[in-house]
Formats: sequence, C-alpha cells, structure tokens
Amino acid sequence: NEQSAILVYKELIRNFEYSSNESILIQVSLSYLNIAKIYEKSNNLNNAIDTYDIFISKFINSKNNRILDLVAKSLVNKASILKNKNKNVKALEIYDEIVYRFENCSGKILNQVAIALYNKSVLLCELHRNNELFEVCDLIIEKFSNVNDELIMDIVSNAQVLINKKKYYTSY
Repeated sequence: NEQSAILVYKELIRNFEYSSNESILIQVSLSYLNIAKIYEKSNNLNNAIDTYDIFISKFINSKNNRILDLVAKSLVNKASILKNKNKNVKALEIYDEIVYRFENCSGKILNQVAIALYNKSVLLCELHRNNELFEVCDLIIEKFSNVNDELIMDIVSNAQVLINKKKYYTSY
C-alpha cells in the first residue's frame, strides 16, 4: 500500500539524511523521489511539489553527480506538475534554472538539461511564444547535436524540425 511505502521511505530519510556516506545519501535521495512519485500517482500534487522542494533544498549543493542528477530530475518533474496545473510562468522559470545550474555538467545530468529545454520548447509552442521557442531550439541544436544518446538525439531532431518549419514559413 502506498501510505506504508511512504512511511518506510520517510523513516529511511529520518534515519540517514545526515549521513556522510555518499551511497547512503543516494538512497535517501531516491526515497524523496519515490515519495514524490507516489504522491503524483495518487494525484496529490501539492504534496509531490512539497516533497520535491524539500529534497531540492537539501541536496541542491551536493558534489555527488548521481545526487545532482536526481535534483535535476526533481526540478524537471516539479516543472511538469506546474505546467499541468497551468502555472506556466513558474514552470518556465524552473526549466531556465535547470539549464543555468546544470548546463556545464556532464553525464546523465545533461539528459535532464535536454529534457528541460525540450519541455520548455513544448510549453513555448503551446503559448505561441515563437521567438523564444526558436531560440530554445537553436540552443538545443547547438548544445546537443554531437551527443550520442538516443533520447537527446530525438530532442535535437524535434528542434531541427521546428527550425526547418520556421525557415519554410518565413521564406514565403
């Protein structure tokens, strides 16, 4: 049952959140994410956002790349919830924060940056903010066109399609 799982995760967090052992802190981080996901699944979105906020505030300055990846993922998830609640300005701010904080990182964290930029482009498209949309597409192409990762290559392809549509429609 979901409430039992939340209680177990919260107990793990209480017992180990101040550990200095990196692998234990990764488990603590995953516990926060699991709690937030359970809340999301049960449509308890405010508790999901609160859980993401607590986790992010505690671990945003971690030096561990795996934990930072989970922080970035939490920010992406939080922004997605806000977008679905039509809090578009706040979602866009979070996508920008992800890019600003993590664009110079490497490894899996870059996937979260690419996802944030993609999600931002989708939202800008929905809001008909085309100039900003094309700037984001250009950034995606510039930053990620040489990355050999299937997810990122799909994101770059989508950005290239949008840029090509812009060129096609502006040439008439």
